[in-house]
Amino acid sequence: MELRNLYALLFDKHISYKQFIVLRRRIRKSKALEEDAWKEEAFELDRYSEKECRFYFRFKREHLDQLLNVLRFPKVVKTSSKDSASGIEALCIVLRRLTYPNRWMELRKMFGRSQGCLLGCSTPLYGSSTSLLLCYERGTING
Repeated sequence: MELRNLYALLFDKHISYKQFIVLRRRIRKSKALEEDAWKEEAFELDRYSEKECRFYFRFKREHLDQLLNVLRFPKVVKTSSKDSASGIEALCIVLRRLTYPNRWMELRKMFGRSQGCLLGCSTPLYGSSTSLLLCYERGTING
């Protein structure tokens, strides 16, 4: 059912205002979910140019692999809800959050994961973010 049909039903008094509100919320929610579903794609670092990597993650693509080794990030990050992500993806999630304070909903579109999964993948790695900043400042990794 489309919103205009719903408004017509309300105008013709075939449904009550309360029914209208409930149905309108359902329609809007389902449309929002449909829109988000087609926008979400799995994260692939190869899709980002060198310039975009510097902009989004503050490091060159080649240095992201070095960071994984220096910070001893796991190759696969698993959450308590049985979701898993590659180490490079989890690192990019953390770096993106450190670069700019995004909302989880915004990151959801970039990484193609649910908000809970994004949070679960990145939370265990935030302890290493202090090491990350030290590596950057000491020049261990040239960003």
